[in-house]
Amino acid sequence: MEYPADAAAHHLAAIIASSDDAIVSKDLSGRVLSWNAAAERVFGYSAAEMVGQSIRRIIPEERWAEETLVLTSVSRGEPVGPFETVRRRKDGTCIPISLTVSPIRDASGTVIGASKIARDISAQKWQEARLARAEADGAELQRRLLALLGASRSLVGTLNVRLALSATLGLARELVTADAYAIWRRDDEGRWRSVRAAGLSTRFLSTVEGVEETPDAIALLDEPVVIEDVAAQPALANRIEAYREEGIGSLVIVPLRILERVSGTLVFYYRAPRTFTEPELQAAFALGNLASVGLTSAELYEHERTAREEARLANAVKDRFLATLSHELRTPLNAILGYSRMLRTESVPADRRERALRIIERNASVLSQIVNDVLDVSRIVSGKLVLNPEPTDLAEVIEEAVDTVLPSADGKGVRLIAQLGSVPPVTLDTSRLQQALWNVLSNAIKFTPGGGEVTVELAGADERVTIRVRDTGIGIPEPLLREIFEPFLQGEGGSAGGLGLGLAIARRIVELHGGGINASSAGPGAGATFELWLPMHVPVGTTGEDASLPL
Repeated sequence: MEYPADAAAHHLAAIIASSDDAIVSKDLSGRVLSWNAAAERVFGYSAAEMVGQSIRRIIPEERWAEETLVLTSVSRGEPVGPFETVRRRKDGTCIPISLTVSPIRDASGTVIGASKIARDISAQKWQEARLARAEADGAELQRRLLALLGASRSLVGTLNVRLALSATLGLARELVTADAYAIWRRDDEGRWRSVRAAGLSTRFLSTVEGVEETPDAIALLDEPVVIEDVAAQPALANRIEAYREEGIGSLVIVPLRILERVSGTLVFYYRAPRTFTEPELQAAFALGNLASVGLTSAELYEHERTAREEARLANAVKDRFLATLSHELRTPLNAILGYSRMLRTESVPADRRERALRIIERNASVLSQIVNDVLDVSRIVSGKLVLNPEPTDLAEVIEEAVDTVLPSADGKGVRLIAQLGSVPPVTLDTSRLQQALWNVLSNAIKFTPGGGEVTVELAGADERVTIRVRDTGIGIPEPLLREIFEPFLQGEGGSAGGLGLGLAIARRIVELHGGGINASSAGPGAGATFELWLPMHVPVGTTGEDASLPL
């Protein structure tokens, strides 16, 4: 069926008027002939303001040569684009656009003008910039954490306080860019003294040592402190003159928790006020936690000078810390790198890019939390885990945990399936439960060959919910089922399945919620099932006061 000419023209006009893209026509001199509603929205000019005017009105002067080339090509009957360029709005701001220009011909085929279709790609450019920042932050965080891991054996393993202090200062200068560094210790009488420093004058160090602490300054030391402008921090009023004379504008203070109390600080000094990036702060905080482990082990050894205690303290603190650190960092870091590579290679469909970015951002936050929690030496060495329960959508928690380990499963060719029934909101600590699920899922994927499946099921009944993780992997021998949740099983018997530390942590987290976890398997080659059950509400008294895990 053919439309009459006037009907076809009316139909075309309606399409142009309702288009989300700016559609503009102009003659060969660049004079605007038509300007649709989308062009008004994109560029801010009304049709009355643009029709009859030169199209150069919206083109930055430095790009006028670009318009000349476009008109030259169109005059020869050649379409141009799509290509990315920049145009200026009525308010003077410039926006990135994707532009396609096509020749307009009369009935005889002669080119009489050009039609331009312009699409605002500001959102796309913003998303690309955000992805680039996420990749850069992830790469920088990975670099710093790998450097931290590489140096941790020498720092945590030493049983000499002087060597531990020197190693801490050296690693600080390698990992975190600053103008000066210092390690301060508080003596038994409460006086502070510098025990290691770099980039600071002797006059400054001696002056600060003699300054009496204000109550506000002492209170700051419970947690890491970021001071972007020392002149604006009342708690430092007693030291402000010393900072001014030394030319110090900002600083980061990381407490050193040694022998279960804050008895030292690692301080990073900067000559001018500044804003700190997340990777450098996380590196500083992580180093402070690691230094606390090293100094704790060294001071314990110096207090207990027996050969048996020497071996026990060195091995327990070093090996347990390194095992926990490596295990806890791996899953979220893999998610960030996996999705970043997928986005960079355009493996993710356009409609799923925002979700992929959310996963990257969420796992970057998870990494920060892990660095703050897992690398918190006092918490690991003392075996204290604290729950912060709140009403939570458990299905959403499981979905996020699945998203985190999905790149690992895809990389092995393991199919990951979620069958989530409907359950009411459950009161639990979201981040801790995700930590437990990552450990269980990661182990299931690790011991499932390519082509296999890992299934996550959620169901609820009788005031409790159950999460089952089934795999088609190598299975678990009967003797190992009784020991699989014991810590350090992998280190003592990797041939038995390698499920040690992660499952021990998962068990403790679930038990803190008033729940339980068990494993079953028909034997080698028959896969395994891990079942976690949780009450709808965390019982009173399970908030971490008896949360010790024999680490």
